[in-house]
Amino acid sequence: MKNFLFIFVILLLSGSRAARAQQTGLVTSGTVEYTKTINMYALLKPGGDNVGELAFEQYKKQQPQFARLYSKLSFNGQETLFTPSKAGSLTGGFFAIPQIALQNSTVFMNYDHLTFASQKTIYDATYLVKDSIRKIRWKLTGELRDIAGYSCRRANGMTQDSLYVVAFYTDQIPVPGGPESFTGLPGLILQVALPHEHINWIASKVTVGAVPPNVVRAPKKGKVTDINGLTIMLRELSEQRKEPAAVNLKAFML
Repeated sequence: MKNFLFIFVILLLSGSRAARAQQTGLVTSGTVEYTKTINMYALLKPGGDNVGELAFEQYKKQQPQFARLYSKLSFNGQETLFTPSKAGSLTGGFFAIPQIALQNSTVFMNYDHLTFASQKTIYDATYLVKDSIRKIRWKLTGELRDIAGYSCRRANGMTQDSLYVVAFYTDQIPVPGGPESFTGLPGLILQVALPHEHINWIASKVTVGAVPPNVVRAPKKGKVTDINGLTIMLRELSEQRKEPAAVNLKAFML
């Protein structure tokens, strides 16, 4: 009887520790499925051109306001891998689809070494960008939101290329990653919004559990460069294509 009670107490304590560990955010391995939502009406709205306005009205009759794309983040300890999915639909009709609406990057992060490797499709070329993880200037707020079963706190951020970001992160998963290359908060980012670009990523499902060690690996294909080299290349490309450099920098620096 004493042995039975001893085993019962040990199991009870173990269960309590596991529950407390989950509540205090000791989850460090799993996957997150994200849905990227793009407000195509706001993104494509022309600026007063009569031909463009007519084409825009026709587009609205044929296409839904919101397009959706999908992606997955695998995380294992202090490493994450963001992978876009081929699923989803996105069409610009008469208009060219803005690059920022697409999902052009596979992103690996190593938070122990504060480095990343991102395989980017830039028009008809593939690049492999390797560099230190970029810094986002975050300001935490008191706003809370439940996302995919996790309590999340809001943070407002600004990237070095002047991109305004709103994020919600959970400290129940103490991994400083998120969709694309958004990072730097004291927990996993489950929602990111770019209000001025009319784009939002939100976690639809979080799966906790061991991730096979061969899953979270850095991409290897593409012409190797770093952030500085990518910036120079994008400015030159923008000039060749007669496009605003700021637009391409925002789109391909996500």
